[in-house]
Amino acid sequence: MTDYMLKLDVDLKVPKEWLEDWLETRRAIYEALGFKILGMMVDKKSERGFHAFVHILSNTKLTPDDLNKLQWLGGDDRGRVLINAWRIKRGVPWERGNKLFDHVIWRKEHKCNCTIHQKILKRAKEGQDALMGIK
Repeated sequence: MTDYMLKLDVDLKVPKEWLEDWLETRRAIYEALGFKILGMMVDKKSERGFHAFVHILSNTKLTPDDLNKLQWLGGDDRGRVLINAWRIKRGVPWERGNKLFDHVIWRKEHKCNCTIHQKILKRAKEGQDALMGIK
């Protein structure tokens, strides 16, 4: 048996009750796939949401592709899943390539400052605030 630490990046801040339900559904997903859960932890330091760590025990040895898929099934950020897939393809060791960041290091600048994009960005922020009960 081998243990693994799955790292999930979720870019959405949610109420505490939602987070508790989310954790229970991750537990159900991984247990349904035959893994034993050794521990789960949430870190809310992320600027845009939270990071979750799921410690699993597997009866079989898992490849980096398997681990990336399990993180995706757990709700990991799709961009991070894609970047991890590229790293795997390039031969970057999983332990080195499977990174989480608690702050934005670089973000592509949005070159268009048109009215429609500004409305979309404003509504996205309002939706995030409404979800968290911020007025």
